Amino acid sequence: MKFLFIIFFVITVSSTAQSKDYWRTFYNSDESLLGFKDLKDSVIFDTIFTVFSTAKKVENIVAVIEKTGDTSYLAYHITRDKRRIGIDSVYFYDNAADCENEGFIRFHNKKTDKLGLLNRHGKVVVPAEYDYLSISMNGYLVALKGAEKVYDKEHKHSGCNHYQMVGGTTYLIDTNNRVVVKDFDSQKKLSFHSAKYSETPSNDSTIVCFQRYENRAF
Repeated sequence: MKFLFIIFFVITVSSTAQSKDYWRTFYNSDESLLGFKDLKDSVIFDTIFTVFSTAKKVENIVAVIEKTGDTSYLAYHITRDKRRIGIDSVYFYDNAADCENEGFIRFHNKKTDKLGLLNRHGKVVVPAEYDYLSISMNGYLVALKGAEKVYDKEHKHSGCNHYQMVGGTTYLIDTNNRVVVKDFDSQKKLSFHSAKYSETPSNDSTIVCFQRYENRAF
């Protein structure tokens, strides 16, 4: 029986695939609301969304907050085939709606206060069962499960954003919700685009190795 390792270089590599076709944002006269146009300048959605929707262009899926009245709003996701999905499940980070990355976008289950992942078609590929979920990085995500949300002493009410996650188990998973590494912990910034599997760990100081969670015989 041999163990399988996954290795990462400790070098930041930027590699993003850009779609040639996308929607772009445009704004109303006072730039308080935004909408989307295609590359032919045809309006897809008029300026009905708040600027908390921070995406400047839409390749596949986008989180939006629609103004439905003077003081009423509705958050949801829009796919490129113009479907409205995931009503009231938009994930907010630093008071802004999450943006698509690598064809995926995170969503938030308000009832359970857990995070999951939607693909470009709006299908749930990672169920909302995690306390923290990173963006997709070359098909990998850092996920935290079983943690406790502890609010700062000065901000005890649950409506604020001043908290930290305590405890739990950190995993490296893929976009199919398969565990790749359990107890994933690295103090170094890893290049997820350099990830590859190896039968033996490396002694190279520029490489970080993790034993794969699924111990498979070769």
